[in-house]
Amino acid sequence: ERLRCPACGHSNLDRGPATLTCRDCQREYNFYNGVADLAPPHPTGRNLTQRLMDSRLYSQFYEDVMRPRLTAVVSERTMQEEYELSTEYLELESDSTVLDVACGTANFTRYFAEQLHQSEDGGRDSLVAGMDISWSMLEKARTLLTQQGLDQEVYLIRGDATRIPVQRAAYNRIHCAGALHMVNNIDEALRNFSRVLEPGGICVIGTFLLG
Repeated sequence: ERLRCPACGHSNLDRGPATLTCRDCQREYNFYNGVADLAPPHPTGRNLTQRLMDSRLYSQFYEDVMRPRLTAVVSERTMQEEYELSTEYLELESDSTVLDVACGTANFTRYFAEQLHQSEDGGRDSLVAGMDISWSMLEKARTLLTQQGLDQEVYLIRGDATRIPVQRAAYNRIHCAGALHMVNNIDEALRNFSRVLEPGGICVIGTFLLG
């Protein structure tokens, strides 16, 4: 109920076995393997790094090899420390609704879901969603979520950070790690973060410096 059509901006979506259909503009979107595909059909102007993220081979090694090595080069923190720091800044509570933008293989997303699941009430009123533009990353994310028994705890969305397909003020926590520097239009992404964040909510961004 928090999603919206990226084409017309309306939130009247009907869910079928394998599709989401907008009742206002009649556009259909795939709902495949637990992932709602609400991304633009043909993204243009994608750079080499963005295209690399679409590689199935890269997604297989991203979480255990590529991301930790890159973090080790540019930061004194380990990935575990990154997870803990983001969680601390997000100030997660039992009713937190979290959208993890550019979630990749959902490494941070899964950590947030685990922390909420381990809270006193088991995160009963919480919601965690991960969004990425890469199918291969999301497929790997779905596999890892299933392996860790979190596939019922986390929703996955395929979407563009500059056209986030969710309603205004739909989440009270926004997180984006290691990705903002790869977005073509950072200002538009930040406007979208502001639009989908509930007033008084918290946005945590961890990124690398351009150049």
